[in-house]
Amino acid sequence: PSIIALDAQTGQALWWTGEETATATQLLGVAYGRLIAGGGKLFWIGTQGDEMGRVVASWPQGGEPLGCGRGLLARDQVLWPGKEGLFVFDQRTARLCRIISLGRWHLKGGNLAAGSGYLVLATGREIAVFGPGAPPPGESAPTHLAGIH
Repeated sequence: PSIIALDAQTGQALWWTGEETATATQLLGVAYGRLIAGGGKLFWIGTQGDEMGRVVASWPQGGEPLGCGRGLLARDQVLWPGKEGLFVFDQRTARLCRIISLGRWHLKGGNLAAGSGYLVLATGREIAVFGPGAPPPGESAPTHLAGIH
């Protein structure tokens, strides 16, 4: 139920978290001295100094887990899929900046990937690609920019 950081040279354990990270199933990356891990919830875990191995922030606080798929780090943001939308967080502060509704495209959460200015959402049934030139919600889109069934 813990996340353990190992020294790449020696294999020695550098730090580990407590059981509060038991729902973390993905390591999204390190930003601003914190490991960001996801799963049912998001965790910002210190990797340096007094914060080493300590959960500095998590979301949501209490309640049921809201995650639904694999998130990613993009620029200074964490994109994290939920059942009905994409949650966008500031990597440094762990502050929720906005929620992008997926309902307007009749999509649910899934795994995210990004590259060359595009965001890909892969669910169990479809793949949707968002990027430059995508039409506003409610308008039809070419197949390569819309959900592929």
